[in-house]
Amino acid sequence: MLKRTLVALLSLSVLLFCVSDAAQNNNIARDNILTEERVVSPQADAVVTQEVAAVETNNAHIQEVSENNAAAKERRIVRRYNAKASWYRHGRVTANGEQYNPLGLTVAHRSLPFGTIVRFTNPDNGRSVIARVNDRGPYIRGREFDLSLGSARALGFEQTGIMVLRVEIM
Repeated sequence: MLKRTLVALLSLSVLLFCVSDAAQNNNIARDNILTEERVVSPQADAVVTQEVAAVETNNAHIQEVSENNAAAKERRIVRRYNAKASWYRHGRVTANGEQYNPLGLTVAHRSLPFGTIVRFTNPDNGRSVIARVNDRGPYIRGREFDLSLGSARALGFEQTGIMVLRVEIM
């Protein structure tokens, strides 16, 4: 009885290992796919998926640039609205634990998840900047975003300090 139970457990573990290994191999193969093009087959009115595979390269810089370009193309705007924003210069460590860079393109928000990408547009001069949420704040009533000094300079409202900006959450 004990031998049968051990044999059954061993065969079950081998089966689970094979299934997980096959799933990982499938995920690795799908990781190299950049785009999928769906085409309607004229013969059977069926949708056929054509996958365009990424060309592997040893040059890490080229691969990183292509990944960043692909990520930039995939960004979709989730929400658009106008919001009052200010900027801040001082700080040592942000709420997500990274060193604060006043000249970086970052932003603080009370509730958006860290890493959220937000595009800000200054309606007065048309300048636009894309910033990443990495801190919490502002804690002043009526303001929704606290931009880093670098983001404020890029938008051209460093002198005014507070401005209503066009916000696009991606």
